Amino acid sequence: MIQLTAAAAFFVMIHLLISGTSVRDGVVRRIGEGPYMGLFSLLSVAGLTWMILAYGQARGEVWNTVYWGVGPATRHTQILLQLIAVFFIVIGLTTPNPTSVKQEGVLEREDAVKGMLRITRHPFLWGVAIWASGHLIVNGDRASMTLFGTLLILAQAAHVLERAGAEAVLICANTMHLVADDVAAAISVPLIHIGDATAQALVDQGLKRPLLLATRFTMEEAFYRDRLESFGLDPMIPGEGARERLHAIIYDELCQGVIDVGSRTAIIERGRAEGADSVIFGCTELGLLLEADGVGLPVVDSALAHVNAALDFALAEPA
Repeated sequence: MIQLTAAAAFFVMIHLLISGTSVRDGVVRRIGEGPYMGLFSLLSVAGLTWMILAYGQARGEVWNTVYWGVGPATRHTQILLQLIAVFFIVIGLTTPNPTSVKQEGVLEREDAVKGMLRITRHPFLWGVAIWASGHLIVNGDRASMTLFGTLLILAQAAHVLERAGAEAVLICANTMHLVADDVAAAISVPLIHIGDATAQALVDQGLKRPLLLATRFTMEEAFYRDRLESFGLDPMIPGEGARERLHAIIYDELCQGVIDVGSRTAIIERGRAEGADSVIFGCTELGLLLEADGVGLPVVDSALAHVNAALDFALAEPA
């Protein structure tokens, strides 16, 4: 699962953190447009290949739980969706589109917007989304959900929510806040950040030095700890060995429904000894294993803090 998750995160990040951002502009200034396009294409192909290879390996793993089966009606629906997807993809690839790479010159034409472009500016992306959705309904295992779900771009999903009337957007997972800043930049409504909600809950209790328990990505990357530090907090993370153990507990036990009470005490005891005054459940699965009352330190469950922040936003009086 780690290989597939890492490949999916890599594929999402190179598209959301590089393409269309100031990072892209900086690289183009240094190496030129052509070399950048070649390098980005290689990274995209490498990321997609990595995902496919990791997916093939993951499908045979014992943890790859199947959540739903497939019947004749489902297969017929999937075939219909694939035909629709191919239609959108072909239209997207063959129709001059000013929003596509290297096709800005189309804007100079009087008929720049015609045909399918009068309905959607991105027929190719809609085709990919429909294609991925079709594969999801006939592949109900965790590995398939990771692969095909990754192809439903987070920023596009946020746009759909915004157009549907959402007044705020939440990413309901700690680790996927790796791309929170880019999703926030792509929409005009607020993104309620789980790190901000968690930090505020700690500040409200007068706490200062929390022990962050989460996946290895969340503990080791700066995207989460930076948000905590911006509230004046001094977050701690477990040592390297403890981080590896906690990461394994989350993916190899909790994500598979295994609750081992022997896995829960040693890391917290070490944090208390090193001066932690509180504990953050920085993974939405940790509440399955740890009970706040049994930790011995004040606890902020990031999932509950996120929900409370969303409720506060929803119930607040209009300014």
